[in-house]
Amino acid sequence: TSPSLAPVLVDESFAETSQDAKDLSLVHAWTTWNIPKPPRACCNFHAYVYSTERCLLALVQKPCFPSFGPLGNAQCGACGCVVEYPTELDAGDGDEVECDICLEKRVRPVAQGEARGPGR
Repeated sequence: TSPSLAPVLVDESFAETSQDAKDLSLVHAWTTWNIPKPPRACCNFHAYVYSTERCLLALVQKPCFPSFGPLGNAQCGACGCVVEYPTELDAGDGDEVECDICLEKRVRPVAQGEARGPGR
């Protein structure tokens, strides 16, 4: 691909979130849903996959929302999930906290212009 067609991150303040973390965070969201199990679903897990598929088909039809993006001021250095750094901690101390998604203790505040993420 040419440089002009190369994808850019939605928020360049953060590194890209890993595929595993995206999958896990979606599964985490499912734990807040109660859905009907369609006859074609072989198990509850795949019922959630089918329900998510229906959601995506509906959401893609919605109007554009250009300002949509990650909310938070911290990122997990293991998986790349963006989160809100706990307000009771001093970001300047460099304390790392546990990630809600991958459970690694690698969540740190990200300063503007600094990208941290998986492998960094």
